[in-house]
Amino acid sequence: MNKTLHYIYLSLVFISTSILMTACGSKGASGPEPKIDPAFSSYISAFSYGRISTSSPIQIELTQDLASVELNKPIEDALFSVSPSINGKAYWTSTRNIQFVPDEGELKPGTKYDVTFKLGKVINVDSDFKEFKFRVSTPDQAFRVDLLPYSPTKDNDVTWNSVKGSLTLADNVSIDNIKKMLSLSGANKEATIKVTPTEDAGNYSIIIDSLLRKEKNDVTYTLNVKGSPIKAKTEDLELKIEIPAIDSEFKIIDVRATYEPKECIRVTFSDPLSASQSIQGLMNLSASNYSFDKQGNVLKVYLNNQAEDISSVIINLHKEIQNYNGNRMQSDASHSVNFYNTKPNVEFVKSSGNILPNVESLVVPIQATNLWAVDIRVIKIYQSNILAYLQVNDLGNNRELKRYGRLELKKRVRLDIDPTINLRESNTFNLDLSSMIEKDPGAIYQIELRMNKDYSLYPCGDNQAARPQDAALERFENLTDDDTAAWDASDSEGYYYYYEGDVDWSDYNWQDRDNPCTSSFYTNKVKSCIVLASNIGMTAKQGKDKTLFVALTDILTTKPISGTTVDVYNLQMQRIGSGKTDGDGFVNISYKGGAPYVIVATNGNEKGYLKAAPNLSLSLSNFDVSGKEIQKGLKGYIYGERGVWRPGDSIYVTFILEDKNKTLPKNHPVSLELFTPRGQLYKNYTCTEGVEGFYPFRMATHEDDITGDWRAKVSVGGATFFKTLKIETVKPNRLKIRFDAGDVVDASARTISGSLTSQWLHGAAASNLKATVEMRLNAISTPFKGYEQYAFNDPTSNFYTDTYTIFNGNLNSDGYASVNAPLPQAASAPGLLQATFISRVFETGGDASIFTQSAPYSPYSTYVGIKTNNENDYDWLETDSPIDVNIATLGADGKPKNSSSIRVKVYKLNWSWWWSRSHDDLASYINSTSAEVVFNEETSTRNGKGKVSFQIDYPSWGRYLIMAHDNEGGHTTGKIVYVDWPSWRGRSNKQDAGGATMLSFSTDKNSYEVGDKATVILPKSSDGRALITIEDGTRILSKTWVNTSANDDTKHTFTVTEEMAPNFYVGASLIQPHAQTENESPLRMYGVINVSVNNKMTKLEPVISMPNDLRPEKEFSVSVSEKNKQNMTYTLAIVDDGLLDLTAFKTPNPWPEFYARQSLGIRTWDMFDLVVGAHAGKFAPLLSIGGGDEMENKMVSGQEKKSVNRFKPVVKFIGPFTLSGGKTNTHKIQLPQYIGSVRTMVVAGNAKGAYGSAEKTVQVKNPLMILTTLPRVAGPGEEILLPVNVFAMDSKVKSVNISVKSQGLFEFTDGTSKTVTFSETGDKMVYFKVKVANKIGAEKVTISASGGGETASESIEIAIRNPNPAAILIKDALVSSGESASLDLTMDNIQFDDWAKLEISRIPGLNLNKHLEFFFNYPHGCSEQVTSAAFPQLYLGKLIPIEGKLKDKADYHIKEAIKIIGARQLSDGGIAYWPGDRYPTEWVTTYAGHFLVEAKRAGYQVPKSVLDKWITYQKNSAKYWDSQRGNKTYYTYQMNDLQQAYRLYTLALAESPDLSSMNRLKETKDLSVQARWRLAAAYMLSGKKDAANQLVNNVTDQIDSYSFNNDTYGSSTRDIAMIMETYLLMGKTSNALKLSHQVARDLSGRSYLSTQSAAYALIAMSKLGEKMGKGPISYTLKVNGKSVNAPTSSTAIHNIDIKPTDNINVEFQNKGEGDVFVRLSARTKPIEDKTPAASEGMNIYVTYTDLDGRNINVNSLKQGTEFYANVVIQNISGQYITDLALSHIFASGWEIFNERLFDQGANTNSSLNYQDIRDDRVLSYFNVRGGYSRTVKVRLQAAYCGRFYLPAVSCEAMYSPDIHCRTTGQWVEVVQ
Repeated sequence: MNKTLHYIYLSLVFISTSILMTACGSKGASGPEPKIDPAFSSYISAFSYGRISTSSPIQIELTQDLASVELNKPIEDALFSVSPSINGKAYWTSTRNIQFVPDEGELKPGTKYDVTFKLGKVINVDSDFKEFKFRVSTPDQAFRVDLLPYSPTKDNDVTWNSVKGSLTLADNVSIDNIKKMLSLSGANKEATIKVTPTEDAGNYSIIIDSLLRKEKNDVTYTLNVKGSPIKAKTEDLELKIEIPAIDSEFKIIDVRATYEPKECIRVTFSDPLSASQSIQGLMNLSASNYSFDKQGNVLKVYLNNQAEDISSVIINLHKEIQNYNGNRMQSDASHSVNFYNTKPNVEFVKSSGNILPNVESLVVPIQATNLWAVDIRVIKIYQSNILAYLQVNDLGNNRELKRYGRLELKKRVRLDIDPTINLRESNTFNLDLSSMIEKDPGAIYQIELRMNKDYSLYPCGDNQAARPQDAALERFENLTDDDTAAWDASDSEGYYYYYEGDVDWSDYNWQDRDNPCTSSFYTNKVKSCIVLASNIGMTAKQGKDKTLFVALTDILTTKPISGTTVDVYNLQMQRIGSGKTDGDGFVNISYKGGAPYVIVATNGNEKGYLKAAPNLSLSLSNFDVSGKEIQKGLKGYIYGERGVWRPGDSIYVTFILEDKNKTLPKNHPVSLELFTPRGQLYKNYTCTEGVEGFYPFRMATHEDDITGDWRAKVSVGGATFFKTLKIETVKPNRLKIRFDAGDVVDASARTISGSLTSQWLHGAAASNLKATVEMRLNAISTPFKGYEQYAFNDPTSNFYTDTYTIFNGNLNSDGYASVNAPLPQAASAPGLLQATFISRVFETGGDASIFTQSAPYSPYSTYVGIKTNNENDYDWLETDSPIDVNIATLGADGKPKNSSSIRVKVYKLNWSWWWSRSHDDLASYINSTSAEVVFNEETSTRNGKGKVSFQIDYPSWGRYLIMAHDNEGGHTTGKIVYVDWPSWRGRSNKQDAGGATMLSFSTDKNSYEVGDKATVILPKSSDGRALITIEDGTRILSKTWVNTSANDDTKHTFTVTEEMAPNFYVGASLIQPHAQTENESPLRMYGVINVSVNNKMTKLEPVISMPNDLRPEKEFSVSVSEKNKQNMTYTLAIVDDGLLDLTAFKTPNPWPEFYARQSLGIRTWDMFDLVVGAHAGKFAPLLSIGGGDEMENKMVSGQEKKSVNRFKPVVKFIGPFTLSGGKTNTHKIQLPQYIGSVRTMVVAGNAKGAYGSAEKTVQVKNPLMILTTLPRVAGPGEEILLPVNVFAMDSKVKSVNISVKSQGLFEFTDGTSKTVTFSETGDKMVYFKVKVANKIGAEKVTISASGGGETASESIEIAIRNPNPAAILIKDALVSSGESASLDLTMDNIQFDDWAKLEISRIPGLNLNKHLEFFFNYPHGCSEQVTSAAFPQLYLGKLIPIEGKLKDKADYHIKEAIKIIGARQLSDGGIAYWPGDRYPTEWVTTYAGHFLVEAKRAGYQVPKSVLDKWITYQKNSAKYWDSQRGNKTYYTYQMNDLQQAYRLYTLALAESPDLSSMNRLKETKDLSVQARWRLAAAYMLSGKKDAANQLVNNVTDQIDSYSFNNDTYGSSTRDIAMIMETYLLMGKTSNALKLSHQVARDLSGRSYLSTQSAAYALIAMSKLGEKMGKGPISYTLKVNGKSVNAPTSSTAIHNIDIKPTDNINVEFQNKGEGDVFVRLSARTKPIEDKTPAASEGMNIYVTYTDLDGRNINVNSLKQGTEFYANVVIQNISGQYITDLALSHIFASGWEIFNERLFDQGANTNSSLNYQDIRDDRVLSYFNVRGGYSRTVKVRLQAAYCGRFYLPAVSCEAMYSPDIHCRTTGQWVEVVQ
């Protein structure tokens, strides 16, 4: 393949084209080429230009006919002059065409000629146009010869053979001279050479005939080709012709790709093929469509699918193929045949770059295939628009180009001047832009390449592509009005990104888009390149101190550029900083007003641009820069006093701030936001007065707060820090447990051996107690430290987390047990696993303590990891360049190991797999025969490291799976990578430092002490320059230039200082002169290395002095000092060890956090990869820049309630305190009534950046102690066995008397006093039987013990709760004027939160009190429900008098709703459905915003920013609303037009009506009834009454029921309420009143309403009540026989509170006119739940199984039994049910095993939306598709002996409560 570099010269005024060999043009005309004025196009339409043949005439074609000329006769006037001078004659060949014909031999090869045509002698022209000057040139002579293998002259005679070939010349010569070029040696005398011209000038056919083939011997002939007869500069050729002997074996002698005229595989055999044998079945191809033809000894296979991209075809030929004698081949043959990408194509060379330094020429290379010409267009981006261009583009992109530039020039450029170029192949040509850029050096230009079907050389059918006769003439192509019209259009669709120029789509057929024989193939195929001429090399670095460092160098020499102005602009292109470079070319620019986005350097007329967008900084993926990120120059550390809290506990969180650079002012506020597990903001705290950087936060939680992982977010100075706070319904351990299984569990040992020990926290042995140890295996995503970027797991593994019991038995008398158990093989493990050991020890009384610990679990001896150069798993790698796969092999300890055999495979993943993928699918795919393996190689590792490379070529983009298998150890790893086209094929992405651009350098040591000298060593390169910077996580510490050498390594030495601790980074950018030739490395190489620094003065050593044993309720002293007499600020915490052990809590130590290795905090940008010619080694892609509030604590269910704090945490937290060096602080502490052990913890730091911590654990005990066990809660009527564990720890204690007492709710049925005796120290159990009264409330049990002169006591608070659901009792009546009514209710076991109310109204009864109870206490909290609960409370005052506690409650709920909705607003203004959701929900956004608007109108404070963003979002949504769009969601019923109508209504309500969108919706066809009424309301609010009436004229106001599963969460009740509201806006109160009866019936009915339906119904009724409710209602009233004064309020509803009693009687008499609605309602919880089982739209199945999955009966369980409760909810509604709430309350004698405490995976149960785990119940939220089921499993233990009530299990759909199901309750027992 002949690949030659050719030049094309471009001029801004006119494109002049010339295809030249690189050495031609050295003779003839000298000086600059004549400039051609485009104005000549008025007179001359075409002319000879550029390359012409030595036998060609020089032509001029005029724009007009000349009638008086004489054709084909020599012209007497001298109309042409040529320099150098030549002889010849001029002729008119037509009335507008004139030719100058040189005499034979006058035009010399390789010569330039300047031609002057005297136009003024031919036609009358202005003086400026009398002479037309242009230049032509002749080529140097050259030739190319191609020969085919031999073929017999006759099919039946193999003795005589011929060889065919072709000869191509750069210029025509006589046939006689050509014959002199060719001679044959080694040939028989009969052989001859024939040369024949073809139709294409310069192309000749060669036939070598009568070559003798010998019987026995092989023959070699030689064709000699000499260039001297034609004066060619091509080297002489000797072409061998090999002909085997006749009796040699039959075989294939040649296979090649040819084009005859389409793609063809030409197979030449040694003999002619059998004429009678069919080839069918004896040959097959990898191509799908082909045909074949036999011609003597040649088989031609034609590829028929022209639209198919063909690059490589495999042809298989079977040995059964016969020759003319019937002989067969000896073996099968397979050949891979490569084709050129023969489809016509033109593109820029991918390595060409965008920045052209000022060298001898400014060239951009292009590649063209199968084209004889291309169209070129030039768009100029004006200098004044470049900043705006860079605002939306990286340098090299062309988005919205019409805004910034304009089409300046278009031209056809010929590529076919040199006949020796095979234009079928890919050839490289250079565009020289120098003359164009000289006109405006500061501008940017886009060069476009376009194809045209007329330029194609692609053969179609049997037709050979031909060029037009006048193709050799150059034509003027001035811009026309049509060309420029599109650039003047102002429409939004006219951006150049969508600009199609003069593309004619009328002939476009999408199905023909890949067929080069149709015009559709060429339609809009445009390749473009952006170029800028600049000599300024720019490097910029940005830290976190609002300073930008810029270094400027000369690209050609690398010398610094001093005195140059550097301006910095933000995204809005406002200058935010400026400076001038110093003598080193350095400038530090402080900026304010935004972040740097574009940097502009101005040096005289020359400009340099560098875009500093974050995504364009130099990639660091190949450098070790990981670590802790430093934010805004600040470090922070958050710690708590323990690892888990109960709802209701106080949380003590301390934040330590380190601001070494003093970036923050004194007393700068530090804020802490506390978020719930659902992502909802719970509370905001602010601290402005820290103590030496310590900021304490005291946070109160409520006992009803949801459980799970809460999150604390600390914000200070623009930096944010996070900590997870685990809140669960835990109770502290009373036993200390430890399991020792070693550092690593080796699965190859097949058994695990360890020891389990336990003791009571106060020190006594856990003698003979039952214990279990479970092992849970989990995969680890990043198992090895230091290899976080490597993938070590097998993605095809079907490994699932599993739990294994490795011990189940009893401890001995010393609290010890030996553990020996078989280990699972974990054969399907994806890699190194983590074993979590959950050890539990059970007290005799039923309580249990638990301890969790982890260790690596190693199924393999060696682990293989792989890493690619993408910075994260979602970054794209690029086609057409090598992709490195770095390999690491490690042992289980993380240390490198060698592996001699690693198999690496790369699979192509198709999209159908991708969208339905799973581990099983992936595993089956790679093991199937259809798996597409694109790379397969075996390698090894040395020192634990290795590397392989593979390449994906265009156009094969997509997902690829890389798999590496260790053949020795058996481990497999893999990862999926994304591969896309590089920027030069249409995508821009920054490049990794790899291959040629990566600079490897070193320091003399890896770690230094402060004060050491460090030396940086750069490898020898060239005589250039290196920028050396010392950087850390925040800023640049130093920078300098170092001169580099081509002969020796370069060394740079500096001193290590304190500010470099704990680590720093050395950055090196080695810049070479542009034209250097000493190596093949790129213009710029860069690298970064990490260096560690040790500083002993950064560690504090606090000392704790305190007693070694403590007594409960006795004061003691704790003294704190610092061992090395350093200053110190500290906090002091004393915490129950049993609380700490629940999460294996470690004493916080700030030092590892503050002195953790810092990640590199400096971003670096430069432009060297964009410089043309920047990569001498590896080419880079072209365009590649490419305590809480009082109300919170009191408000529970809208009432004050007496709470029981059963598990009071033993926690003392004080501080922070300051301590001077050498001093000691002493603190007096007293613990509460507590037996166990506590850990004292000191966490310390100081202003110099030193940190540390200390701890001390001491036991809290007495000689006589008791520990009592009770369930977490109790229920009415239950029976409990109360165990008391008595500890006699002193030999004097022989007999102990134990007594119990209660406050009345517990009855001790076997006495209140018992005695136990001890013969030795130890512990014994005493039991009391308890019967719980049929009441609920708070009980306090006091247990006392005395003996041997010692006493002990313990008090336990326990709540007796009623687990049954509350019931709303209702009696109502419609009382006519003068009539009376009597209403009676019976309540059950009245409690503090029960109530009774009488509702009296003129409007239909609303059952108001029932709904208020519902809204005040609704337990769920999505945004729709938060809104629904609060919305009606805005209007309560319109229905009933609202004051006192009721007003406080309503205000609280409304304000909370405003706060919650604001917290759930997303950045675009939409409202999320659940906290933490990333996308807004359409209806919820409108509904919640409606509430906010009404709340503001009602006088509540709603943040303006929230409303403004909401209005903007609503307007955008309204503007782009599509009537045909349905929400592609799981909702079965979609109300698209109502969504829009309601949106427009709320905008009108917010006084921001969108009338254009309203009018558009009004004209929408088939508008629904609901949308019409809601839109009419919007028109009424906008003052457009006529439009409103027109919309609803003759429209029904009745709505039929529809699916609850709709995208507005609505119902017909809600819609009718909305219509009521519209009637009231239109002044049609009577119409609204008619509808109110229907709405009131739904509100008052016994059926369920969703939250939104109930809310909107109350809103509408409130507005109706406001219209109708004026004036008193006259009546008399008696309650339980006593008269009650009627309220004087004029509101629509009188709501009268009645004291709850067992029996309530109300006597009511209507004294006024008209009917009165009366309703008596009461809230109570029945002790006995008599509600029957239900199954409405759902079935519920509850089963209980043991840990092995076997069904069990829970009526009577043995104490200690562990089991699962399994609830299956089956959706039989036929619809998708969203937001189901499952309430599962358990017997109080059962203990819930909360797996979230011990398994992080339990927090991410994908089948549930959320789960709240309480002391006695689990609340689960989920969705279920129609016909599907959902299973919820809870692990339990029968812990406490007694008889307990097991409540019903219930489930309801929150948005359609009529869909619900429930079981019935039952009694169960737990026995010893």
